Amino acid sequence: MMIMLQRHFQIILLTHMNATFGNLDLLRQITSFQRGMPLDLQPFHAFVQCHYINRGRSPRHSSVCPNFLLRRDPEFLHLQLQAFGAIFTPWFAGREAVADIPRLLCVSEKLNLVLLHWTIQYNHIELLHYIHATYHIETYVHPTAIAASRGSLPVIKYLHEANSGEFFPYTMDWAAQGGHLDLVEFLHFHRSEGCTTSAMDMAARFGHFNVVKFLHAHRKEGCTTVAMDQAAAFGHFEIVKFLHTYRTEGCTTNALDSACSGGHLDMVKFLHFHRHEGCTTGAFNSACCGGHLEIVKFLHAHRTEGCTHRAMESAAECKRYDVCLYLSEHLPHLVNRSNITVVMAVGEASWRQSEALKKEAAARLIKQKEQEAVPGPRLLTSPWSQLLSTSVQRGVVALMQSLVK
Repeated sequence: MMIMLQRHFQIILLTHMNATFGNLDLLRQITSFQRGMPLDLQPFHAFVQCHYINRGRSPRHSSVCPNFLLRRDPEFLHLQLQAFGAIFTPWFAGREAVADIPRLLCVSEKLNLVLLHWTIQYNHIELLHYIHATYHIETYVHPTAIAASRGSLPVIKYLHEANSGEFFPYTMDWAAQGGHLDLVEFLHFHRSEGCTTSAMDMAARFGHFNVVKFLHAHRKEGCTTVAMDQAAAFGHFEIVKFLHTYRTEGCTTNALDSACSGGHLDMVKFLHFHRHEGCTTGAFNSACCGGHLEIVKFLHAHRTEGCTHRAMESAAECKRYDVCLYLSEHLPHLVNRSNITVVMAVGEASWRQSEALKKEAAARLIKQKEQEAVPGPRLLTSPWSQLLSTSVQRGVVALMQSLVK
């Protein structure tokens, strides 16, 4: 009798255990009170530790929060989201739709923003709908800004149709800055918030010519002098010509200054001959620092703003020896004899010029003898050929002349 009761008790116990551990929701509830991390969520915990918190000895940024990186380093944010997606995609593919998302977000609150950014960047509308319905997407920091910056038109359409997320004038600004013309067009034709002058300014700065033309044709906000200044700085020649021809905002001296700094000679010539704003001494100084000799020559020949002693100093510090030589010959007052860096740079430039002239003379002499077709028997042997090559490399003209006599 006792044995039968024990067996009956074991059967009841096993039945209840099977009922408990066979119920996934009940099992999760029980294990939620235990310490440790579920095996399938451990990679996400490692992601937070390695990618979100631990930035190494020389961190690229003071923060790797997605909202921080969105404006400051979108390329680095893309790498972060790729790392997250490498573990999230296979994990999510094996789940029961979106039911396991709360478990994931319990790993760390930092994953909330990471998941939202990943969802928007990769246009995962099903997941976005779940986040919106479950966690009230309005509580996040401007999902429209994320979508506009990343060019996620399906997400913008979803937020527009769901009447969710906050749309602002700078939503179009962000889309224009990223060069997302389709998104700019959608916001223009379906929303009423408009944009600010930053839209055309930033489109010009980043070289998005098609966006600049659309904003000029369809919007009334216009731009500021920043548009041409920044387009000139980054060498967007066609945009500068367009703004000069069709817009009235103009530019400032920053345009020519920054074009010289960037080494954009065609831009410098255009601004000089077609604009009246001029430049400052910073144009000449920065061209010297960048080693843009042709621009230095052009400014010296056509502009009257001149330069400061910083022109020679920066050229010397940056080892722009050709510029140092030009300045010492045409603007000798810039050679500060008390500045050892300048003195050494000018000396190095002179020596390099001398060596170049020697090599050029030796090369001409060799070519001349070859054309005369009288090489001499000694030049055909290996030792003499080696000596000939060495003398050319060293620029020893006297030795060359003795060899070819």
